[in-house]
Amino acid sequence: MPAVRLGHVGAVGVHHLTARQAEVLRLLARGWTDAQIADELFLSRRTVHAHLREIFRKLGVSHRSAATRYAIEHGLA
Repeated sequence: MPAVRLGHVGAVGVHHLTARQAEVLRLLARGWTDAQIADELFLSRRTVHAHLREIFRKLGVSHRSAATRYAIEHGLA
């Protein structure tokens, strides 16, 4: 899946999210639960959780609220 360049994160450098990860992040930022995201994107909850882990790693955050804040600040929500 192609990566979507989303910007610069501190000293870590530029990070990339796949199109699917960007979709998951957008829904997360709208307040959707893992189950809702899974149903909407025809994924298992386990797959959504795996996407979220990778998103958090790429963004350098450790929880949903920080990822949501990032998405809002960068116009992804």
